[in-house]
Amino acid sequence: MNEISPVHIGSEAENPSRLTPCEWVDVHFDQQRQVRVAKKNGVWAVFVERDGDYEFSLRRWPVEADAPLTGAMPAYKGVDGTYAAGDAFPIASAELKIGNQRQTKPVATEDRAANFTVVLKRGRTELQTWFRDGAGKEIAGAYYVHVRALRS
Repeated sequence: MNEISPVHIGSEAENPSRLTPCEWVDVHFDQQRQVRVAKKNGVWAVFVERDGDYEFSLRRWPVEADAPLTGAMPAYKGVDGTYAAGDAFPIASAELKIGNQRQTKPVATEDRAANFTVVLKRGRTELQTWFRDGAGKEIAGAYYVHVRALRS
């Protein structure tokens, strides 16, 4: 029960892989209500299926929302209840850390994702992301990450 099961990335069966805060280690974050207003971060335990180049697409909102990283979301009435409006975040940069590799890039107001490419070796590792404001202060982690194994 205390053994962490990693999320597999780079598999032929699922490429891209989609990560959400539900898979964060030791962080309870599993509802759209939380995504809309909370500011949290966590670590994903991942298992890289094969050596090669990987693209990581960091998002604040689900890809289906087609919304900017910095943008707010309107209130939404769904079949299982009403969701409050989602707060805007003053995101100025995005950061990715996987294993011992770390990359940072600026984020423009209209960007829907921050994309990173890294070379990975097969095996188990940890992934963490950050969205930061203009002063470099952490706002939250990326709530949605799409990981795509590229042909190498």
